[in-house]
Amino acid sequence: MGNGVTSIDIDAFNDCSGLTSVYYSGAIAEWCGIEFADDGGNPLGNAHNLYINDNLVTDFIIPDTVTEIKDYAFYGASCITSVTIPHSVSSIGRRAFQNCSGMTGTLTIPNSVTSIDSYAFRGCSSLTSVTIPNSVTSISYYAFGDCSGLTSVIIPNSVTSIGSCAFSGCSGLTEVTIPNSVTSIGMGAFSGCSGLTEVTIPNSVTSIGIGAFYGCSALTSVTIPNSVTSIGGGAFEDCSGLATVNFDATNCTSMGSTSGGPIQPVFGGCTSLTTLNIGENVTQIPSYAFLGCSELTIITIPNSITSIGNSAFSGCSGLTTFDFNAENCTGTISDFLFDSNNTLSKITIGENVTTIPNNAFKNCTSLDSIICAAANPPVIYAGTFDSQLSLNTPVVVPCGAVEDYEDADFWYGFRHIQQMADCGASYMITVLSANPSRGTVEGGGTYPEGMVVRIEATAFDGFYFASWNDGNTDNPRYITVTADAMFIASFDPATGIGENVVSGINIFLNPAADILNITSSETISEIEIVNVMGQVVKRIEVNSDNVVCNVEDLISGVYVVKVRALRQAQGATLQKFIKE
Repeated sequence: MGNGVTSIDIDAFNDCSGLTSVYYSGAIAEWCGIEFADDGGNPLGNAHNLYINDNLVTDFIIPDTVTEIKDYAFYGASCITSVTIPHSVSSIGRRAFQNCSGMTGTLTIPNSVTSIDSYAFRGCSSLTSVTIPNSVTSISYYAFGDCSGLTSVIIPNSVTSIGSCAFSGCSGLTEVTIPNSVTSIGMGAFSGCSGLTEVTIPNSVTSIGIGAFYGCSALTSVTIPNSVTSIGGGAFEDCSGLATVNFDATNCTSMGSTSGGPIQPVFGGCTSLTTLNIGENVTQIPSYAFLGCSELTIITIPNSITSIGNSAFSGCSGLTTFDFNAENCTGTISDFLFDSNNTLSKITIGENVTTIPNNAFKNCTSLDSIICAAANPPVIYAGTFDSQLSLNTPVVVPCGAVEDYEDADFWYGFRHIQQMADCGASYMITVLSANPSRGTVEGGGTYPEGMVVRIEATAFDGFYFASWNDGNTDNPRYITVTADAMFIASFDPATGIGENVVSGINIFLNPAADILNITSSETISEIEIVNVMGQVVKRIEVNSDNVVCNVEDLISGVYVVKVRALRQAQGATLQKFIKE
């Protein structure tokens, strides 16, 4: 083409099946938008090379007289390794750079560009970084789809919507920060981003599209902010690494429901999901919200919840404990929350609960414990609990409330309503650290008489737990509450322990890799090995003066060996041991 050519229209090279290269000679006054594909996206022969003045173009600089890059302008031009877009360009057309697989490195889009059309950079698999200017307000359908080499993308605060499949198949992306200007994340926007480990969804987003993060298998945690009102089916489906979901959507009314077809679980196939945190301001849980979360074992419903939709927890086959703290959940559950395959064995009802909806625990036939902390029996209905549930299932209620439950509608059917154990006196258990700079303690509080309480001391680096103030060296320690009591933990420097401070006890090999031999001049009753945090990592009961202890499973480091002789009622001989 000579230097007199100023424009080349759509389909100019249509049906040129043998075409392999396009030449443009002469000075370029205005870039014409030479097309390598027709309007339907079909390649024009095999034209993937561009020549200007007989030179193969690899680094292409678009002249600053160009105001728009037309549809299909560089479609399939795999010869181009880099492109410079001038500030004169205001729009990038549909499929303009699609399948420019040779384009490498960083692409900077100038802030004169206001729109990036669909498929504009799809299949630019060698791009590693893209900077989108704050002049762009939306990222269109598949704009950067299948850019598998893309590791970094900056989405500016000007963007309000991320189109369907905008970054689908960008398997190299590891982290995406969505600005707080975005209100919607389109269908499949980040689907197939298998390298994505972290995503921040801002509090401006109101809708998350169907399959938005489908197949993001490296994602481990996600927070649904309180602004979200709808989440499409399969939004996080097959995110097999997802372990924690923080659900803070205050008034989300739709999750996973699709019109005219089967329900797609939002978290279907999330086989690692074990932790669900529902925010304290969430008011409703939509139908099918957590359908199929088979690895969840514990779910807590906060007191803010007023309604729960049908089948919200259907398919949660690993669920064992359900803590229901919704003070006034009056939303009608017309069908059920759980399916017939659930294994729920324990329900705890909070002390401020006033109403439990009909059919709430339908299909929960495996319950062996119902604990209700509400002094006044919550209102329940004929179908609140499954009719097949054994009426012998114990119902534990607060002290002095048994008769009230026995007289309350539909509670009276349970044969074993009993008050919580040890409704007598309560005592204060105080747990302190003798030196807070060396370690911490936990387990104190007020407990009813007869209760077994666990207390524990944790040493800081460079120290180890030595003993409690009464000489006991158990850690953790279990005590039966009979009166007010105080327990003070002492910690000693790990470096201050002598190798043989007590005659008659020998430890060898020390350091040791797998076997530790302990001998004593008298009978040993017990051996404990404690790490520098004060935690007992191995305990052996003995009735001998010669012990062979396998330490192969311990990690390398410094430990304390506590040797208690049979004659010792309390206390122990302490010696340092180094595991290689």
